[in-house]
Amino acid sequence: MKNKNLKIRIIGSPGSGKTYISNFLSKELNIKTTDLDNIFWNTSSTGNRIKNDYINRESRLNLILLNNSWIIDGVYINSWTFSTFSEADYILVIKTNKWTQYYRLFKRFFIRKLWWALLSNSFS
Repeated sequence: MKNKNLKIRIIGSPGSGKTYISNFLSKELNIKTTDLDNIFWNTSSTGNRIKNDYINRESRLNLILLNNSWIIDGVYINSWTFSTFSEADYILVIKTNKWTQYYRLFKRFFIRKLWWALLSNSFS
């Protein structure tokens, strides 16, 4: 199913399932999805995350907002993301049971730590 001119903003706490839902909708609707973490953070090859400056974040986000359709997910509610709400056709707010969130966050943390440990050892 293709759906043109559809703008969706997904917000929720870390571990609530934002990325899962945005990826699902992206496939179903054939619309590109963007995780705001990928705009907010610059991840180096060593895995260190450094904040992108405000102008960089805002300009990258504005390029996405120029598209006729998009799905944007992230926890951010600040001045650089206000336009994602005002321009969205639909805003999905995800509220998940806190124990489910804790489980997902711990799982994500340990998988990432294991991934970096395996990656580091493979280059040693």
